[in-house]
Amino acid sequence: MAIYMMVAAAVTFSYIPVNTSTLELETDQVGWPGPVVLVAIIGYVACFSSGVATIAWIGTELIPLEVRALGTMLNTVTCWSTNIIIASTFLSMMKNWTPSGAFGFYTGMCFVGWLFVIFFYPECKGMPLEAVREVISHGFGVGYSKKWQK
Repeated sequence: MAIYMMVAAAVTFSYIPVNTSTLELETDQVGWPGPVVLVAIIGYVACFSSGVATIAWIGTELIPLEVRALGTMLNTVTCWSTNIIIASTFLSMMKNWTPSGAFGFYTGMCFVGWLFVIFFYPECKGMPLEAVREVISHGFGVGYSKKWQK
């Protein structure tokens, strides 16, 4: 659902008259695209925050108990580092690629992340923390974790 919201924002941004060199509106009235972009971005944040965004924090379940503190620290540093990169490049991307291009790029990144989670992230629901090591010992453990769930 988050990806659909980002696609809606990216497409609708192309209907908003924005000067790409200054990123300022060319007219005083935006019209119908303004509320659509606003709702799409709010919907994206709601869907992303309750879904894919939690993967970074749930990933600590996959770290062995004896190094979990270090792994959690590295996980947190990685998460916030990517946030800093996104925040520092977003305005430049909007200026160089247009708002639609920037939102389209981040939509693609979310889609790639979604595919990664589907194919490479094992489900650990209902497993004791000690059993997670066994799941990971079978490669990525996606198929093995599904057998464990049954």
